[in-house]
Amino acid sequence: AIQQAHFSTLPTLGENFGHAIFEGLLAGLPVLISDRTPWRGLEAREIGWDLPLEQPEAFVRAIQQAVDMDQETYDRWSRKAWEYARDFKNDPALLEQTRALFV
Repeated sequence: AIQQAHFSTLPTLGENFGHAIFEGLLAGLPVLISDRTPWRGLEAREIGWDLPLEQPEAFVRAIQQAVDMDQETYDRWSRKAWEYARDFKNDPALLEQTRALFV
C-alpha cells in the first residue's frame, strides 16, 4: 500500500517519535503532519509540511500544493524525503543514543 502512495499524512495530536512519519519519509513520501511531533521544518527542506491543527486552512493549502505539484517538483521532494530519512537512520549519534536506551 505504501508503495502506491505519493504522500503520507498524520495530522496527529502528538507523537514522541512518529514511526509512521519516519516510515513514510524512508519510502520517499513527503509527509503532511501536525506540528505536534519532533519532525519539524519540513517544508523548508522540501520533504513535507508540519502544520498547526488549529489552522485547518493550512492543511487545505498544503493539500492543494501537493495536488498542484508537477512531476519534477514531486520527484525532488520525494528524493529529499528519502535522503533525509536515510541520513537520519545512518547518523552514528542516533545509533549510540538507541544503544544507551537498552544498556
